[in-house]
Amino acid sequence: MKTQLCCGKSGAMVAPAKVQNRTPVTETEMVENLRSATTKLAKASVSLPSSLSRDTKAMLPSQAELAELKAEEKTLQAIVDDAGWSAIERQRAGVRLTAVRARIEQIEVALHPVQADRPGSAQQFAVPQPYFEPRLKESTRAEYEAELRGLQKLLTDPDTLPGQRIRTEQRIKDLQRMLDKAHREDAVRSA
Repeated sequence: MKTQLCCGKSGAMVAPAKVQNRTPVTETEMVENLRSATTKLAKASVSLPSSLSRDTKAMLPSQAELAELKAEEKTLQAIVDDAGWSAIERQRAGVRLTAVRARIEQIEVALHPVQADRPGSAQQFAVPQPYFEPRLKESTRAEYEAELRGLQKLLTDPDTLPGQRIRTEQRIKDLQRMLDKAHREDAVRSA
């Protein structure tokens, strides 16, 4: 007996035992049946203001749609796992299973949103830690101060090229930061 995927009244794919009395349908008919079933289900389970468009009403998630999709997911997974189905039908079921799982995830997120301020919510970054800078020896400190004075004189020279001026300003800033932080007890880099 050749088996094919068929749709029931709800638009969900049904197992082979239920298929025997139904006629096979094409993939486009199956998609149309699924759309009409989810639209009917959404209209029946949720009363919405008439100001919303028909498409908006059909897209709103509901517990009933979620339950139906989970049942369809189980059926599709059984078809994919069953070697008795043809390879083409199993592949079609696999493609539909992917779409069903994506819609289930969307509905679960819409029905149960995660709040960022709740304890246990995921942290997406590492907490920044200060960078330790050791204190300078007197000889190193004197060397840095002499270099700083020389660079400041270089900045006042009108013949300094723009690229050299930028590098000099950067080095001056680094030297001043090291000298300012080096004599403190909490010798850490400022942000």
